[in-house]
Amino acid sequence: MNLLRRYPLSSFVLLAIAISWAAAGAAQQVSPTAPYGTRFLLDTLPKFGPSLAGVVMLSGRRGGGETGRGLAGAMSPRGTIHWGLAALVGPWALWTVAVANWQLVGGESLAINSAALLTFIPLLLWRFFLGGGLGEEIGWRGFMLPRLLERRSPLVASLLVGLCWGVWHAPAFWGLADGKEGGAVMFVLFTVYTVALAVLFTLVWIRTGGSLMICCVLHASLNATENWVKAVLPAVGDDAAPTMIYAALILLVAIAAAVVLRRESAGEESVPACAAVAD
Repeated sequence: MNLLRRYPLSSFVLLAIAISWAAAGAAQQVSPTAPYGTRFLLDTLPKFGPSLAGVVMLSGRRGGGETGRGLAGAMSPRGTIHWGLAALVGPWALWTVAVANWQLVGGESLAINSAALLTFIPLLLWRFFLGGGLGEEIGWRGFMLPRLLERRSPLVASLLVGLCWGVWHAPAFWGLADGKEGGAVMFVLFTVYTVALAVLFTLVWIRTGGSLMICCVLHASLNATENWVKAVLPAVGDDAAPTMIYAALILLVAIAAAVVLRRESAGEESVPACAAVAD
């Protein structure tokens, strides 16, 4: 516990990685004939490494009861309506532009899988409760970001969160977890993507007064929208070009967010008082 208190950020990152990577490794070893509950738990636990580590670190600093109250306050829907709507529909807008540009440069003709049209809400809820939303945001934006902003500028804090966020995903690029693969090159490209996203998330977090709820919605919507678009338009999932165009659009949005963040004050003034969960 002394090490956790003395090196809270490095301890948090190592704990998040240990939980997720160990669980992902265990999931790979479980027999397909194992009980469904066991397989479901081991498939889900890797997604919760950052948030579980965040709760451990927060509880070590404040105690369980106070941490619960702080997280409940940060999860309250206090962000402005326009930020909530932007978090929900922003990824849709970016994917629409990406697919449209892909079509303009000669992308494959689009056939619609009508059976997938009504799956967005289930995907969103799944990604919110059992994916990147609640699974990661309590760690990245509930613990790590506020503590970094006590000493670092918003841009430097975003860079550090984004790098750790990318490294945390590393096993997926070597087949240890679902959803990715591609080895070192794709891992590096994905880490650039997570750094860009971290800049955007920092701006949202600051401008909403530290709303973890809106960060969770944004995280869930980013993941669910990609799944939904590729299910509804199978040609988009079969060609890497739309995803690359979408990633380029995210980078452009992140650059715009970085310009805005340069105007934000660094250090303690950047941490919304109502969201100081990590204090």
